[in-house]
Formats: sequence, structure tokens, C-alpha cells
Amino acid sequence: MRDAEKVLLIKYFNGLCNLEEKKSAQELLHADEAREFFLELCLEEWDEPLQESNNTKNTHALWKEKVRVQIHSKGEKPKKDRLPILRYAAMWAGIVLISTLALWQWQANNRSIQAEVSLIEKTNLQGTPVSYFLPDSSEVFLAGGSSVIYPQNFKGATREVKLEGEAFFQVTSDPDKPFIIHTGDISTQVLGTSFKISAFEKEDIKVEVATGKVSVYKMNDNAKQKLGILTAGLRLKYNHETGTVEQGTVAGTDLQQWTKGELIFDDEPLGSVARELERRYGVQIVCLDAKTSAYRVSTSFSQEAGVEQILRMLSKMGKFSFRKKTESNYELYKTK
Repeated sequence: MRDAEKVLLIKYFNGLCNLEEKKSAQELLHADEAREFFLELCLEEWDEPLQESNNTKNTHALWKEKVRVQIHSKGEKPKKDRLPILRYAAMWAGIVLISTLALWQWQANNRSIQAEVSLIEKTNLQGTPVSYFLPDSSEVFLAGGSSVIYPQNFKGATREVKLEGEAFFQVTSDPDKPFIIHTGDISTQVLGTSFKISAFEKEDIKVEVATGKVSVYKMNDNAKQKLGILTAGLRLKYNHETGTVEQGTVAGTDLQQWTKGELIFDDEPLGSVARELERRYGVQIVCLDAKTSAYRVSTSFSQEAGVEQILRMLSKMGKFSFRKKTESNYELYKTK
């Protein structure tokens, strides 16, 4: 077992993991190496346990007392003719007893923790946004090609979810329990608000706020790097390759219309528009040249519009053409 995995399990036993770490630790616990590592911890120096909580200290003291009782047997002196090996056997029996009790307690705690952090995953493979309700009654509109992972119950001091792709969140207000969305190494924290996040692989991360206030930050070696604080009508765009942050404005009505299935593009490159159409209609669209891919698009389409209708309108606006290769494959190319 790698050192990083051991550290993760120690954090897990002590209740210090976040949502993603808990999921990784649960997967590790199914491996035989996890059980062996736990037994190693039981046999380590009892006077210096790792990162103890008050409950752990009390249990630790109890086990040490059991060892003392096993060895000294209520203060009676061992007979002189007793073989030394019996003393070691008694000590080993005490350690085995401790290890057994510790393993039993760990398994019981593990079952409890697994129930506590039972995760739910919702996926929208393609099409218009689909609405789901989270345990706190917050509503998420999940775009095509996207998924969201969240615990069955929001326990603890925060409400944390993981997003891959794009979604609009209508977060139920709870000033005592912040709502945090993790998208890779970028996190967005709110108390109660409505906003949209786009975080597709190899694309810029975008956070657009319809109502309320959000804080966006990046994790760097467990340290938070604040990227920006946004209020209603503001947008933040983060480029992973360059590390640059760009802020702008967004119409709250556009975000609301997006949840109803409208396609809305605001100064987006045609290459990004093509990927959005792929996720919406389950097709493949290829830009054959860099200039066509870089053409900027600012327009919107209703939910009822078909992919060929959209491509035809875009081609007239951008002076490019498209051809249908198969039933679900299209090519975009510059008009000569």
C-alpha cells in the first residue's frame, strides 16, 4: 500500500476526509491491504497514537489497561519457575485481544461511516437539462453529457457535491451549512443562491450567477487560491492551461431560459458551440480548419430547433459551410 493511501486511510479513520476523499477511502477499504494496514496501526507504539480524538484517547487508555491486566493479572507476582516465554505469550495474547477489539470497532465504525456517506450519482447522457432534487431540497438542472455526485444525506458542517459537465443550481438557503460544488480542483461555495457552472474536460470553467453571491477558489496543495467573488449578473471564466481568470457579465434571464432547454451562446468559439450541439443532439461535429473553429458565436436557439436547422443558420452568419457525412456526423469547413 502506497504512503499516500495510508495517509488517506488515517484521515478517514479520524473523520477528516472531504466528500471525494471519503469515496476514495471507501474503495480502498475493500482491499486486503487496508485490513493489514489497520492491524499494523494496532501494533504500533501505544503511547503515540496518530491524530487522536477524545473518544480515541479514551479507547486507547482502556486497551492499555487491558494489556496491563493481562500481563500483571491483578498485581500478582509471577512465580519464579514460570518460563519467560509464558510472559511473552501473555503479552502477545493481550496484543491479539486488543487487535481483535480494534478490528471489531473499526468494522462497526466503517459500516456506520459507509451508510453516512452513501453517494448518489445522477447522469444526463444527452439532450436538454434534466431537473433533480438534492437532499436539502436544492434543485439542479443537469445538462447533457453531465453528471453530479452527492451524499444521500448532507451531514456535517457543509453540503458538498461533485459536478462533471454543466449544471444550473438553485440552492436552498442555509447560512449555517455552506453549499460547495467541486469541479476538479475548482470549488464554488454558496449559502443560498442560483447560478450555472460549466466544467467540461478540456474547456474553460465558467461560473455564472443569476441570484445571490458565490465564492470561487482553486485548491493548491490543500491551500485555497481565491479566483473571485461573484454577485448576480456576473460571470467568471477560468482557463486551466494559462491559469488566467476573466470576469464579465451575464443576463439572469438567459440562465433561467437555459434551464428550460434554450441554447444560448455569448461570444463562444464555434468549436465550443459544436461540442455543445454534440451533447444536446448526440451527434459528432468536426471543424476542418482552425479559422472556422475560432469563429465567435453570439445567438440563441429554442428547444424545438433541430441540429441541421442550427448549423444552417450558423453557416449563414459565419460564412462557412457544412456537410452531412452520415446520419449523425457533420463537417464544418470554410467557404471559399
